Amino acid sequence: YMHSTLLTELYEQAGYPLKFIFMLSGVTNSRKTSLVLALAKIFNRDRLVADAEFATATSCGIEKTLSLYKDSPVLIDDFKPGVTKAEQRQMDIKLDNLIRCYGDKVSKKRMLDFSADADKKFFPARNGCILTAEIITGIPSSISRIFITEIGRDDVMNEQLQFYQENRWILPTHVYDFLAWVTVRFKEIITYISDNFSKFRSQYIFDYSRYGEIYATFMTTTVVLAQYAQERGFWNNGYSEEYIQQTADVIITELRNMEDRIKERDAGIIVIEALLNAMEHSEIQPVLLNGESCVCRCTLYEDDSYYYIQTKELWQIIN
Repeated sequence: YMHSTLLTELYEQAGYPLKFIFMLSGVTNSRKTSLVLALAKIFNRDRLVADAEFATATSCGIEKTLSLYKDSPVLIDDFKPGVTKAEQRQMDIKLDNLIRCYGDKVSKKRMLDFSADADKKFFPARNGCILTAEIITGIPSSISRIFITEIGRDDVMNEQLQFYQENRWILPTHVYDFLAWVTVRFKEIITYISDNFSKFRSQYIFDYSRYGEIYATFMTTTVVLAQYAQERGFWNNGYSEEYIQQTADVIITELRNMEDRIKERDAGIIVIEALLNAMEHSEIQPVLLNGESCVCRCTLYEDDSYYYIQTKELWQIIN
């Protein structure tokens, strides 16, 4: 995914812009943040910190962060459950906004026509985003815009991770060499993406069409990366072909796991997510529950702890 973000401009010119983010999900102390920072953070490597903390950043702050770099990943750390109902609602809204900024590549339009620096208030997403998380929430239309890899406490190879943490020059040096190689083959790579993206996309049938786009993005990048390594003399032809096949197997396995995860979600979670999504998109609005409003028999009420909704209305939302 990191190499795909380095090719953002080429994918856009080929007509297949990156429209998904990468999520590394794992429990606390699974080393997910350390892994992302060591292997995907290109800038400001004098201190390995994320570009934004999801829990503390505002939606506007995250949107501004997305415009930091043109062709590289933005790293956002620590999406986790909210402590209260209000906190969870804000976390889910921020996640949905983040996903749709990349999934649709459309920034919010603000009423700034009469501001002196109106143009500077427009922050389009111009790259890719890597997000670390403890849990995965969201409705299928949002989840389908995320490529999710789950790791446990024992999945990270700590010795190799420590090596890349201590030798921080390796990643930016490689990126510089990779981009130098890409630059002289700019049009050639764009042509390759244009000619092969749709072929990769139609290679497998997925429940969500976006998964086909994710697969095609990863595979075209994989072929480009393998060609780079071979021309630079790092790999021979046999290793390059083996790498491409192994990567394809890994990607298709992860995508199938993602499909299963959506299908097998707990029914109660689906009900809650459907209700939250309807409220976020103003399809239904809760009324504060008190003695005066109760007699109105509104469709949806709320107090400090619960939502109360008519069964008939909830069933329509779920359907």
